[in-house]
Amino acid sequence: MTKNLESENAIVIAPPRRDDRFDQTSMMLHWLTVLLIVVQFASIWTRESVEHQSQLGMALLSLHRSAGTLTWFTAVARLVWRRYFAYLPPFPPSMPKFQQIAAKANEYGLYVLLLAMPITGMMRVLLIQCKISTNCKESGRSCVVAFSHSWIILR
Repeated sequence: MTKNLESENAIVIAPPRRDDRFDQTSMMLHWLTVLLIVVQFASIWTRESVEHQSQLGMALLSLHRSAGTLTWFTAVARLVWRRYFAYLPPFPPSMPKFQQIAAKANEYGLYVLLLAMPITGMMRVLLIQCKISTNCKESGRSCVVAFSHSWIILR
């Protein structure tokens, strides 16, 4: 049987289950993350169909931002729980090593996105210095413009 060294070094709160499933807290944090991401997508897509400056548009944007902030804290909680308390079932014995490596890389890549996307969204709100329509070159100052959570520095 293939060992998962992460769970071997962690403190396990509950004894491992016989069916090799993740512990209840890990599953709860997983589904909470899924719910928050669905709320983020639904709120921002719905906002695109209404007037942005309307009361509903502003409420949807606030909901999107709040869900993003909660997503970040949930991802941090997931990582802390995973590192110190979670039971991580072993990979199936028949799973090739390259597939195990790919699964881990995929998992950690998703954690990076769960942490990075809310931060870039918050940076957009806090650090935006000029609108895209403003000609920053003429003003003689550097402007940071957020576009789809990617940062472009103009001079």
